[in-house]
Formats: sequence, C-alpha cells, structure tokens
Amino acid sequence: MLCRHTAFSAEAVCGYRRTIWQCNSKFKGEERCHTPTVDTETVQRLFIQAYNRMMENQEQIIKDCETMRRALTDFAALDAEIERQLEETQVVAELVKVAVKENASTAQSQEAYLKKYEALTGRYEKAAAELERLQNLRTTQSQRDKAMSLYIRTLKKQPVVLREWSDTIWTVMVEKAIVHRDGEITFVFKNGTEVKIGA
Repeated sequence: MLCRHTAFSAEAVCGYRRTIWQCNSKFKGEERCHTPTVDTETVQRLFIQAYNRMMENQEQIIKDCETMRRALTDFAALDAEIERQLEETQVVAELVKVAVKENASTAQSQEAYLKKYEALTGRYEKAAAELERLQNLRTTQSQRDKAMSLYIRTLKKQPVVLREWSDTIWTVMVEKAIVHRDGEITFVFKNGTEVKIGA
C-alpha cells in the first residue's frame, strides 16, 4: 500500500482494474450482507453456462412461452369486467348528478342528502378504483405479452450453444441474477426459467 504523502503517490497507480458487483447493503448497518462480491467476468462466464443449460430444452421452452402468450392475450373475461366497471362508474356518476340537482331544486333534509351523496361518492370511488386496477392489469398483461413475443423471437434466432458473451442476449433474456452466499448465481430468465450455476 502506498501512502498518499510519498513521492510515488501521484505517479503510481493500480494496473489491475475490474468491475465488481455487490449487494447495496453490503456495508450498511450492523447486520451486513454476507453475499460475496462478483466480478463482471464471473457473471458473464456463469451466464453462458446457464444459457447453454437452458437451451438444451429450447423447443419446449418456446412451446411454453407460446402457451403463456395465449393466456396473456386472452382478454375476453378482463374486457367484460372492465366494461361492467365502466358502466358502474357511469351509472353512479349520473346518480350523483341527479342527487345534486334534486337537492338544489327541492327542499329536503340536508342530513339525508349528505348521507345519500356520501354513499354515492363512496360507491363511485370504489368503482373507479376497480376500473383503474383492471385497466392497469390489462396494460401490464399486454406489455408482458410484447416482452414474451420479443423473448420468443430472440430465442428462435439464438444459437443452441453460446460460446461468448452477448449484451443483447443478456438484455433480452434475463430478468435478474441472484447471487447466493456460497457464490452460486441463479439466473432468472424472462420466461420464468431459473438456472442455478456454481462459481
């Protein structure tokens, strides 16, 4: 180790440089993460092994992905539920308008009106929230379908055996890589396949 105050400190630099990956909580708090750090080359080497192991079942994986796509794009029940919720929000919105108009033109108990108004607005908010949830679910399923379609196309074009690292294959095919305390890495592919490889 060189001291910062020596004549060498300005000119002597490390000739070995590499990128390492570690848990964000590795050095935080009292209970530190014990997962080992891994360098880029190790992740790449183990990914190639995981990819090759997964591709041994390429045809079955493609069939499973296509089945998953059919399930993702079957919107009949979801669209019917969205339509029901949309109708519910429209009906309740109209009931609120009628109640407000009636209150403005007819003498009535304000306590009874407020109770009715609050019940209707509560019903509307519940229906609107459910409508939004269903619409978001449809959007999410549609996005997952597009991602799965890209995954299948990529899978069909790739070699059964990967011999060198490919940023493209990594980006399109891998959802995440989980580093275990023993140094093994589980590669989770975007179709849900998990392959665990030892360091």
